[in-house]
Amino acid sequence: QLAYQKPTFPAEEEALTFGRSRPGKIVIDPVHGHMYFPGLVCDAIDTPQVQRLRELKQLGTAYYVFPGSSHNRFEHSLGTSHLATNMFDALRMRAPLEAREALTGEDRVAVQLAGLCHDVGHGPFSHVVDNEFLPRRVAGWHAGDEPPWNHEAMGADMFRWMVDDNGMDLDKGVI
Repeated sequence: QLAYQKPTFPAEEEALTFGRSRPGKIVIDPVHGHMYFPGLVCDAIDTPQVQRLRELKQLGTAYYVFPGSSHNRFEHSLGTSHLATNMFDALRMRAPLEAREALTGEDRVAVQLAGLCHDVGHGPFSHVVDNEFLPRRVAGWHAGDEPPWNHEAMGADMFRWMVDDNGMDLDKGVI
């Protein structure tokens, strides 16, 4: 059922999560089917910083014109993490031996968390805030100029806050 991400046995799971986390979970998605997330990623999924993405529409204001486009940034982030993991596993499987040995479980978790948290800095109405609202509200800033604020910088701040606020035990290399 899980094309690339086969759930591991508990001993393998412990080795992948460095013995510091709970067991993983399988989430069923209408687009990607069965998606497996190891314990460390489940710890991140359950934080308030990631759970808030359930309330943010992926397509921003398009929902008001196309009510069927109701998917949210939480669903999108789970799918992105799943696809990033598939990509990592496929690349590792096809890499030359020395490159394959250089890629660690920490690298895999870092890729999974990057996929999961890539949108965590978004606010309501998605890119409309970045592209339309802020240029009108920030004095001296016009669309096309280097922005004084963006969702990427906010995402990096939110990720650091998520790790600190929830006491997540992540190695510096993963962060």
